[in-house]
Amino acid sequence: MGLTVSDYFLGALEMWGAVLCVVAALFTLFSKKTNPVGYVYMMILQLICAVMMFSDVLACFSMGSSGMSGYICTRLGYFLCFSLAYLCLYFFAVYFNCFVEKNAVNIIGSLFVKLFSIAGVLLVVLNLQFKFYYSFDVQNWYHREKYFWLVQSLTILPFLVFGILIVYNRKKLGYNKCVAFFSYIIFPAISVITTVISYSRVSTLNLGIALSIFFMMAVIMMEQRKDIFQQRGELLRKEEELVKQERKINEMQIRLVISQIQPHFLYNALNSIYYLCEKNTSMAQEAINNFSNYLRGNMDALRSTTPVDFSVELNHVENYLALEKMRFEDELEVILDIETTDFKIPALCLQPVVENAVKHGVGKKIDGGTVTIRTREMSDSYEIIVEDDGVGFDTKKKKKDGRSHIGIDNVHNRLKEMVGGDLKMISTPGIGTVAVLHIPKNATHPQYD
Repeated sequence: MGLTVSDYFLGALEMWGAVLCVVAALFTLFSKKTNPVGYVYMMILQLICAVMMFSDVLACFSMGSSGMSGYICTRLGYFLCFSLAYLCLYFFAVYFNCFVEKNAVNIIGSLFVKLFSIAGVLLVVLNLQFKFYYSFDVQNWYHREKYFWLVQSLTILPFLVFGILIVYNRKKLGYNKCVAFFSYIIFPAISVITTVISYSRVSTLNLGIALSIFFMMAVIMMEQRKDIFQQRGELLRKEEELVKQERKINEMQIRLVISQIQPHFLYNALNSIYYLCEKNTSMAQEAINNFSNYLRGNMDALRSTTPVDFSVELNHVENYLALEKMRFEDELEVILDIETTDFKIPALCLQPVVENAVKHGVGKKIDGGTVTIRTREMSDSYEIIVEDDGVGFDTKKKKKDGRSHIGIDNVHNRLKEMVGGDLKMISTPGIGTVAVLHIPKNATHPQYD
């Protein structure tokens, strides 16, 4: 029986399909960065499909040829064609697993398909000896044997399992991936039906498998690229938010530093140093050193984009208090009750609170008073407590004294933005004020991770 026009046409399609599968495998390899999920198994599927189609064409066009070449080509071609079809099914199961969760249903379903595929390959190997699936006569013509259709019918089982798994994972996969994976069931099924209706020496099943692989590759690549573009867009959005957040924090730092370097305070400090230069030069030198360190601490805060060690912030506060004691003398008493310094705090968060206690607490009290700074470690946080026994104020009433409250407002905002902390003020008129800075132990911020 010679080759028909249909056989030549299908053979040409298979050869072109084999070439396109190799090209598609190379394309999959080179596009792995934009299509990373399962690209190795997609390449294996494409290369197996290429060899499978080439083997089928080789076998079909060698049938009836005499001699050793016809003998080898027909037998090797059909062996590879049948065994690789099962191997293709195996790697399709592996590829499918790349897109679904590893739960009991998916593991059991995938295991069944893999075991079926391995059994199918073993069946083709056993057929070399027992000839129950297909055989060849002395003229190298191919013949279907008694159990050919039984074996072919059993292949419905793995495809049925695949259909169930696709439906089961439809929410995870999404519409497009579901359609792509269903194509591996639909196209080969149409090919088998076509073969039953109209027999051809060239396998239309291979063409169906190749078509489904091309379709799958195209759909899933588009889906993966869409996901990557969405992820990139999300990353860009987060980066923009972080830039805005950092800009906001920097602006707060600048406003806070400017608010701390007040002309009135500078004038008082310099004036006190001026008089000390005549009365006590050693104290004047110490005061100049404190003043210099205080200014340096404010300038360093401008460059600080991350929380600093509490010991650094405490040293800055001590420099400030030394300058204020020089002015208030015995009317200002400072008590430090520091249990721990082993934590971080946004720069210039403690000093404005202490300054508030000095200037607007004990500074307005006729006979002065005491400012106490405490730290303590809690189970999940650190607390800094600044307490004064000054004039106090009514926290329910907004102050209308013409003063700017930017320092305290910035402290609250910076604690919240940089470490997820907060500031609470408790005050009673005539008794004093307690400020509590709360720093969570797990304090993190995206820009500092």
